[in-house]
Amino acid sequence: MDNGCAPCASSALPICRSSKNTFERKSGSFRGDNGNSDANSSISLSDCMGKCSNDCNCNGFTVNSKGTGCMTWTQNKQFLEDKSGQTMRKYVLVVAKSSKGKSFGDEC
Repeated sequence: MDNGCAPCASSALPICRSSKNTFERKSGSFRGDNGNSDANSSISLSDCMGKCSNDCNCNGFTVNSKGTGCMTWTQNKQFLEDKSGQTMRKYVLVVAKSSKGKSFGDEC
């Protein structure tokens, strides 16, 4: 079936992920986890999302203010949302599809 997404057609999610998984951008922090940083300036937002989606322990990610580099949060840490919006915004893994989220494969 041609869905206009040929370059991504062969990509497969790990068994721990579903196409219904999304990342929603939220202000807040992961309890007890300072994150894992990859300062590689050539890593884009979509690269960082791919890195997190392929890591079964990854629960969220963000990139620096220039839109490069990658910080991930792992090990099933609880996300504490900051409704004031004062805390750094992160893409947080959620299972239910939401119109606000970025789905795996949205980059196609």
